[in-house]
Amino acid sequence: VGSILPAVVTSVVSYGAFARLEAGVEGLIHASEIPLEPGPPVKEALSEGQSVTVRVLHVDPVQQRMGLSMKIE
Repeated sequence: VGSILPAVVTSVVSYGAFARLEAGVEGLIHASEIPLEPGPPVKEALSEGQSVTVRVLHVDPVQQRMGLSMKIE
């Protein structure tokens, strides 16, 4: 948690995007954690295969979920 890592967007959905870290682990970048100008939807800001930098927000090993953020600062 707190690590800043490179990732690749694997899919874009209305509520955010899924991104795969170099370790092969995939996590969700919720729309609220994507720095967007007011108005444009996530699908216009990100695309599959795009390289991004993310910060790990939380890891839930029981449910095999990871929360990521593109808000680095």
